[in-house]
Amino acid sequence: MQQPQLQSASSLLIIGVLLLAPLLADGHGLLYDPPGRNWKAYMNRQTDWAHQLNGGGKYKVSDNCKHTWPSGLAGLCGDEPGQSRWMNPTAPKTYKAGQTVKLQVIVSTNHGGRFAFSICPADAKDSSKCFKLDRADGRGQFFYLPRIRAYNGGATGESAVPTERGPISSWSWFNMPHTNCGAGKYCDQFMGNTVYEVRYRLPKDFSCERCILQWHYLTGNSCWPPCSKEDPTFPNCRPPTYQIPYCGTPGAAYPEEFWNCADVRIQA
Repeated sequence: MQQPQLQSASSLLIIGVLLLAPLLADGHGLLYDPPGRNWKAYMNRQTDWAHQLNGGGKYKVSDNCKHTWPSGLAGLCGDEPGQSRWMNPTAPKTYKAGQTVKLQVIVSTNHGGRFAFSICPADAKDSSKCFKLDRADGRGQFFYLPRIRAYNGGATGESAVPTERGPISSWSWFNMPHTNCGAGKYCDQFMGNTVYEVRYRLPKDFSCERCILQWHYLTGNSCWPPCSKEDPTFPNCRPPTYQIPYCGTPGAAYPEEFWNCADVRIQA
């Protein structure tokens, strides 16, 4: 009589895993240095989903596809529409005006696409008052993720031909090491994931006692990010194997996006 019970329990376990799988697949990355507000919360055991700040997903951001990208309802720091958990400031990291900064992002699930980094006023509620930073190598404002063999953020795929074009001295990558937060294995959710270190330049004529560094990840799995004029292949910058519409064009699906905020001080 016990065997049917065991089968039933196994079935429930399988169903539970299947139901959880989409949630696990949603997490893509987070701002590691300067430490995003969500990374700090993770290290303080205040959240398990530091890598999932996608505005509640593309259907909430697009209001069930009523918006065409880049129009949408996302918050500045990845909150769902109408929420503000990640708007609360934390202690800032200090930089110098004009400094070349090394910005690090953990990628837990690589869906291609690009990063952008912006500076926003401390009291910003959306990105309307933000300005994008330029890459230190002078090649525009966007960093396109290198092509990998599989979209799993693993360390074995970076030997494939990268989508990044030109010299690669402006970026590097490493495997996320062990993290010590006093909670054992809990701290190592991202251990082994790829961390991309990209170099950007702060403007020489800008300083702030407290402002926000925003990371924006526009993925390339539903549509391909529009081409930057700095790209040598402009206006057709899609890799040959990515024959999907450009984001915001007729027929293109609304993209997945992620946002994080880090608190910074920029001294003159």
